[in-house]
Amino acid sequence: MKSRFLRIFILLFVGLIPFSWVKAQNSTIQPDSVCTGSTEFYRVDSTDGSYFLWGTKYASGTITYLYNDSSAHIQVTWGNTVGIDTLWVIETNEYGCPGDTNKLGVVRFSNPEATIPISTLSVCEGTTLNLTVNVSGLSPYSFQWYQNGVILPTQTNQNLIINNVDATHAGSYTCVVSNSCGNTTSNACNVTILFNPVITLLSSPVSTCLGENITIHVSTTGSQPLSFQWYHGATPLVNNPPHITGATDSILTITGMTYSDTGYYHCIISNTCAMAITDSVLVNINIAPVITQQPDSLSICNNQNAQFTVSASGDSLYYQWQKNGVDIVGATNDTLSFTP
Repeated sequence: MKSRFLRIFILLFVGLIPFSWVKAQNSTIQPDSVCTGSTEFYRVDSTDGSYFLWGTKYASGTITYLYNDSSAHIQVTWGNTVGIDTLWVIETNEYGCPGDTNKLGVVRFSNPEATIPISTLSVCEGTTLNLTVNVSGLSPYSFQWYQNGVILPTQTNQNLIINNVDATHAGSYTCVVSNSCGNTTSNACNVTILFNPVITLLSSPVSTCLGENITIHVSTTGSQPLSFQWYHGATPLVNNPPHITGATDSILTITGMTYSDTGYYHCIISNTCAMAITDSVLVNINIAPVITQQPDSLSICNNQNAQFTVSASGDSLYYQWQKNGVDIVGATNDTLSFTP
């Protein structure tokens, strides 16, 4: 009877020996995060006389025992593929009794993946350029943006923001994303800067005659496509050939001017960014001259002064006296005086 009691006591005593949990060398929380292809160190708190058997569930790492072939300290060289695995260890005490299998989840990460979701972007001058890069992999990340391969020192966030852009901000943008495993350069996004329409030339005021043809034109710069709309006063013009053509072009043509066509004309030029409005151009029809009083015939003596006067109505009148159908030099007023 004494011998049986002693044997039971010994077995119970051995079963109460404490066992240490697997811990990552640099982390005490599960799972452990590692880089593909990296070598990491792991350990357990050992008890004198114990020996250890290590392994991985999916054989994704090569285990090397440190100090001896049953050590509580190992190094694992992880494979080059992204994935998950479980590192396990069994401790066997000096009496040959194994403990429970203790496990540590391991996630293998590679260099971060970095993608700018768009490959082209058009931005209007004076507005804000905003780009973002999508990332995955082991965090935390660091970011560095480049324009045409040149580093942008102030752009170190996931979002690139540049206010009040101009022509110098056009180009190819990339982002280098880094984590503890390495770095990756994103795809490029080509940025085009669009320019607002600017009026560079506009026709002068137009004076014409009834029934004549006129053209009014405007010259502009700015990103294409540009659209044009001419107005007569506040009324938008529509093409009505042959009388009105070019109502939505840079050159407006009016054929066969009528009195109703007189007034102020302007054009609105627009593109995807903005619009510009020209000054108004006055179009006027000159009234044809009408002689309201003919000069009277004269009978005068030799060396006596002669004077003829004509009266006329109309716009911008011009006078030219003639003798026998030939212009008299300098006789360009409504009154002609001379001494024969």
